[in-house]
Amino acid sequence: MSDDLEEQAKRLADGNVNVICFGCTGGSLFGGVGYDKKIIKRIEDVTGRTATTTSTAVIEALKRLNAKNLAVASPYPEWLNRRLRDFLEGQDFHVVTLKGLGLETGMEDVSPEEILRLAKEVAIHEADAVFISCTDFRALEIVDRLEQDLGKPVVSSNQATLWMLLRLAHLPDTLHGYGELLRIK
Repeated sequence: MSDDLEEQAKRLADGNVNVICFGCTGGSLFGGVGYDKKIIKRIEDVTGRTATTTSTAVIEALKRLNAKNLAVASPYPEWLNRRLRDFLEGQDFHVVTLKGLGLETGMEDVSPEEILRLAKEVAIHEADAVFISCTDFRALEIVDRLEQDLGKPVVSSNQATLWMLLRLAHLPDTLHGYGELLRIK
């Protein structure tokens, strides 16, 4: 996905946007811890615009919620879940449980109800937050309900990305109905 990153970033910058995001959680994990920062630099260098990645936004969101011990749900196969675990633990989080659906494609076809069940399955007592990975996973619409059911914060890739983009663009970042992250100032 990052092979033509600079060209695609330039196209977005032509639209006079304030912020550009590399919006793929898994794609920004391939180079390991710190790869997301390299992607950001590449975008900023060619566009002069502020940039971020979904994985960077996730880390900042989890820190904002004071999360340390994570329950992680994903659509990914085991090999990508290993990279996800390494990335999160390389950022000083402790992954207490992680389960994926083993999908290489078709993440967008997983229903929010299936995501809800998966997230509840991984949300063991030792976890102080739940992270639902993947921008193709329709988790944003169940975050608020899941938090109410579990009594702990939930971060999804899309929710964290939205939160980060609003902050970087200096727009109001308080929204209701999408979890604690988007409700707090």
